[in-house]
Amino acid sequence: MDTRWIYKKYFTTVKYGVPEKGMISWQSQLSPSAMQKVSSYILTLGGTNPPNQKEKQGTLYVPEETQEKL
Repeated sequence: MDTRWIYKKYFTTVKYGVPEKGMISWQSQLSPSAMQKVSSYILTLGGTNPPNQKEKQGTLYVPEETQEKL
């Protein structure tokens, strides 16, 4: 995962999916608490460098707390 995000709202993306990209909605299979845990886990992947990753996509994301310091 890099610092360029296509979908900034992870909880919403997990809950409703992205049907046009083939991602299903998880709201009928996971509780809100479980969806929050999935979303939090995704955020922990920031800064990792997995092998065979796709080329960077999306817009550069700067967390709000970082923006406030700028």
